[in-house]
Amino acid sequence: MGFIQKIIDGLKKTKQAIVFQLNQLFKKGIFDEDFYDDLQFLLLSADVGNDTAEVIIEKLKEKMTKDKVGDPKQAQQYLKQVLCDILGEDQLEIETPSVITIVGVNGVGKTTTVGKLANLFTKQGKSVVVAAADTFRAAASEQLEIWANRAKVRIVKHEEGSD
Repeated sequence: MGFIQKIIDGLKKTKQAIVFQLNQLFKKGIFDEDFYDDLQFLLLSADVGNDTAEVIIEKLKEKMTKDKVGDPKQAQQYLKQVLCDILGEDQLEIETPSVITIVGVNGVGKTTTVGKLANLFTKQGKSVVVAAADTFRAAASEQLEIWANRAKVRIVKHEEGSD
């Protein structure tokens, strides 16, 4: 199994674990304070920021209380709606030329995000160049190069360990 496939498989496992935990939480059908505390814990463990998790909980609690939701499937639909409302429908538009810097801890999807943004901007007719700035993590530049090739954009990179 290749390096990229291992990453993809790892992300699938993470997604499946979170979805499983959410399903188990909602399946109980008891939407009390313990439910909201557990949901907040799940959101935080899925790398949703604390402020955002609190907004999600607040909006969900408000909608579910107002409509007296007791059905687990309906409650999950409410969560989906709250998430869609927060994320919005807006398209990401930038002025050109622009520089976008992506930062974060290891394993949170920075490289994947760069690849997806490169693809999005290319589809919008923009000229894109990605720069591999992480020259210390093993295979970081190679992983970014794969994404750049998929999006058919230029990449600037140097040898591992270089400045």
